[in-house]
Amino acid sequence: MGGLLFWFPDVLRSYFVRSEPNLTTIWVLTFLMPLTMVAGYIAMRRNPKTKVRSHIETSILLGIWVLGPTMVGIAQTFQGAGFRFIGTLPVVIFATIFPPVLLIMAGYDLTIFALLLATGILTMLRLKMRMPDFSLSK
Repeated sequence: MGGLLFWFPDVLRSYFVRSEPNLTTIWVLTFLMPLTMVAGYIAMRRNPKTKVRSHIETSILLGIWVLGPTMVGIAQTFQGAGFRFIGTLPVVIFATIFPPVLLIMAGYDLTIFALLLATGILTMLRLKMRMPDFSLSK
């Protein structure tokens, strides 16, 4: 779910605009994509039906990186590339198995800064959740 929420603004923009983003759009996506991911994180964290809350950050991060190649391919398809060419499918499969390739794909899609920002945010949230509480009010 976190991966879908993260990539949704990019796919939606590509569907309606169908061209390369301009500088303003790149900056909007850089902050909007992690913002939708954080909103999903908060919703999952507050959901009383969520049984294991300790690994939500890891699950979202895994979802972003595993779904990333497919979502970038879909976004690029709306812009005239992506899955319109048969050679894209092996790249997407390889990028799903070998996640560092997603960095290259996100660079072409101009969402690499959003990807790095979201990865940093989720890593910090995960580290924060693992830290013991050292408050003095115990």
